[in-house]
Amino acid sequence: MDLFIRSNYAGGFYLFGIASSVSIIATKIISSYNWQSLQRYLIFSFVAFIILILTLYDYAFSISALLCIFAALLLHLNGFMLAVLIRDEKIQACFFLQLVQPAVFLTGILLSTWLGYDWAYPYFLSTFIAFFAFIFCSNFNRIYNLLNSKGNAEFSRGLLSYSGLFLTLISSMSFPLFFQLELFFVGELTSLSLGKYTVLQKMYSSVSVALFGGVLVHLYGKDKSGILPLKKVLTLPLITSFVVSCVAIILSFLGDGLSSSTLLLTIFTSYVFSIAMFVTFAMSINNAKVNIYLMVISFLIYLVVFQLLIVDNITIMLGVSLVFYISYILMFVFFYFIKSKFFKEG
Repeated sequence: MDLFIRSNYAGGFYLFGIASSVSIIATKIISSYNWQSLQRYLIFSFVAFIILILTLYDYAFSISALLCIFAALLLHLNGFMLAVLIRDEKIQACFFLQLVQPAVFLTGILLSTWLGYDWAYPYFLSTFIAFFAFIFCSNFNRIYNLLNSKGNAEFSRGLLSYSGLFLTLISSMSFPLFFQLELFFVGELTSLSLGKYTVLQKMYSSVSVALFGGVLVHLYGKDKSGILPLKKVLTLPLITSFVVSCVAIILSFLGDGLSSSTLLLTIFTSYVFSIAMFVTFAMSINNAKVNIYLMVISFLIYLVVFQLLIVDNITIMLGVSLVFYISYILMFVFFYFIKSKFFKEG
């Protein structure tokens, strides 16, 4: 696992730094009914991709690294097609399509136990198969009609500016980019098991994204104001905590070496992160610039805590991550909750 994670540094930074914005960006682009907005997003993504590859040159040109990079590109495309399907309320198709990549990847990982190949191969194959599954289920005429401003002039929100796209892109990639940076810190700056920490990080973050990523796109599609119901923001994350609790129980029975306190902290982190994810979605839609400020300040607090503490076990590292999410939520509450700008009752 450690070898795969290191091979996926470049691909992971693209996936979590650029492609992660696709649900929010796609939602805004589709709602703008403007083809040029999509063209501008593609230009941004391409430029960011080139800069990333040049910056992470040492991590980008092995066979495994290239496979991970191509897989990230395919996942980016899959994310856009998924947003369109959610927009068209093809919920059943979305449910099954989202299972394709993880199911194939998991099968490949299990087979690698006996065959001993690099995880990068099943990772790329799983995204490749999922890509063609999305192609098969997508209606490209529908996508064109959604983005044809002439056919939707009465509903058009106009062309999204480069600055607006840039700010939204930076804002929406904040948490996913943090995940990848944190794995880099754990792998390069600590003596912790990168594999074990990755399992915990993916356990709380992936469950939240899988459960609520599509829900947020659907909610915004129904309510273009981007105002999220307060009760849902506080109660829906409990579902994540329940699912993560079930996974934690399974891990404890498997004897993975993780303490009960670590697993309990992971469950609590899943709840806090889910709330933060709801908040950042609304902020990226409504005020991306302020969200970037909040994220930067939260990350600086995280770095200070990371430097001050002796991070010699996974529980402490997870606690440092929790500081980041709590700092972000508290600053949001301080600046916006009193004004009730992004949340409504109900």
